[in-house]
Amino acid sequence: MMRCGKTNRCCQQDPPELHGPYNQWTRIVNGKTVTKMLTDEQLARYRAWFDNRRKLRELINGLEALSIDAIQHSEDW
Repeated sequence: MMRCGKTNRCCQQDPPELHGPYNQWTRIVNGKTVTKMLTDEQLARYRAWFDNRRKLRELINGLEALSIDAIQHSEDW
């Protein structure tokens, strides 16, 4: 759900009535945020990839936390 940015639209009221929902794929490419709008069909095709990336990110974050904990205990930081 999002605001469109145009004045005098329902999304600019208080409380706002946001537009959407929209399927968006947002990521960082060369230090810049890139957003692509996806159709429902594209979302269905790529959902497994997005889920796998999310799981990978969780595993990496967990490994990083374990590494930091191990270093702190072994080096007595």
